[in-house]
Amino acid sequence: MIATPADIAKLDPHMATSFQDTIVSFNLFDNLTSRDPDLKLIPRLATEWKATSDTAWEFKLRPRRHLP
Repeated sequence: MIATPADIAKLDPHMATSFQDTIVSFNLFDNLTSRDPDLKLIPRLATEWKATSDTAWEFKLRPRRHLP
């Protein structure tokens, strides 16, 4: 069960604009990368990444975990 002070409007993390939408999205979806306390990028879904041009990146993703 999840309790929030208001109903969520969107479950799509790309379209989430309210505080409630964002909090629920962070608990349901993972990011490609995150930041450590020194603000360096660290892996989440992505295990490796590199810029392929000024406007494009290539990510290698970790293997999918199978739930029992």
